[in-house]
Amino acid sequence: MRYAYYPGCSLVASEKEYNISTKAVLEALGIEAPDIEDWNCCGATAGHAINHNLSLALPARNLALAEDSDAQTIIAPCSECFHNLAGVNNTLKGDEREMRKVNTILADAGLEYRGGVEVRHVLDVVAHEVGYDYLREHTVRDLSKLRIAPYYGCLVVRPPDVANFDRLENPQTMDNIAKAVGAQVVDYADYKTACCGGALILPKEDVALKLIKNILLGAKRAGANCIIVPCPMCHMNLDAKQALVEETFGVSIDIPVLYFPQLLGLAMGLDPGKLGLEKNIVSPKRILDLLGIEFAEELSVPGVSITLEEEGQKKRLVFELG
Repeated sequence: MRYAYYPGCSLVASEKEYNISTKAVLEALGIEAPDIEDWNCCGATAGHAINHNLSLALPARNLALAEDSDAQTIIAPCSECFHNLAGVNNTLKGDEREMRKVNTILADAGLEYRGGVEVRHVLDVVAHEVGYDYLREHTVRDLSKLRIAPYYGCLVVRPPDVANFDRLENPQTMDNIAKAVGAQVVDYADYKTACCGGALILPKEDVALKLIKNILLGAKRAGANCIIVPCPMCHMNLDAKQALVEETFGVSIDIPVLYFPQLLGLAMGLDPGKLGLEKNIVSPKRILDLLGIEFAEELSVPGVSITLEEEGQKKRLVFELG
């Protein structure tokens, strides 16, 4: 199988740790997946609401570029990117009129899409191409002290005509991956596909924070000491907004939120620095301590002194120019 890798915008900007850990794990698993050369934004959540033709052409350009590289499968780690690329791929393959229209647009860039590529989420590839037995056999660290709450979010399992590699209501792929590498998995069925608010965190922060709170407290009540996710938007909300949830609702959560490749990388013996763990907002130090892994979590920027100040449940970073 010849793969092409589509990072998408979030993985090269706000959620680099997902990109870093995914590429490190794919390399460790022996999967070659070069980036699609000159890839473009998939349209994210706004494209389809702005212009229908644009919402088709943006993903289609990436499909055509991957096809021209002789790739058979695009690996998309971002759930939104996966949803857009796979959804448009299905539309074009099933509708000759839309395919002709899109290829008329792509022709201006010297491209044509012929429908020869499939799109898969990296979670699907790891679970069903690599397989749980292989992961179990290549686990070198004891993760038995970790109690994992797998949070899938919306788009990795919906809609079923696009995301059809797992169960819709009670998905199991991340559960099975965590179990395969020796971690405990808590009973989290009530929350694992609940919406985290997504981009609603910007226009309706109060609504999104309530959704995030429910997911985080659900994991804590279930006895989890770590949450794993396959989506950059979900990770942003559960990780970066966790302190705000604590402050807003007067609750204590303090649960690290890892991308599932970060967990896999730890199980396979990779160094935390190769998994981007220093970039996570909620410190993973407490779970790394459980695993006996040394971790330097200090953020270092040349010429800038950075300290973390804590007052009760409030935390803030203080920057001082040297």
